[in-house]
Amino acid sequence: MAYFAYHTVQGDHGLLSLMRLSNEVERARVALNHLQSDREVLERRVGLLDRRSLDLDMLEERLRLDLHKLRDNEVIIFLPTQS
Repeated sequence: MAYFAYHTVQGDHGLLSLMRLSNEVERARVALNHLQSDREVLERRVGLLDRRSLDLDMLEERLRLDLHKLRDNEVIIFLPTQS
């Protein structure tokens, strides 16, 4: 009887293993939700660059950031990054 009781709690398929796997599944769900929200944000941004619905402000913003271009009368102010 003690053998079965021990393996019910401690075994590979026991209660402790079940709790550990449940925690891992919950962490994976949280990570999945985070990645899905990141993907939705990126899909919206890519949609703004679609040829049929091009947002010229978005295009100018990306060009300025990627190519580091400024107009003659513009000044860049660097703000501290938030951690």
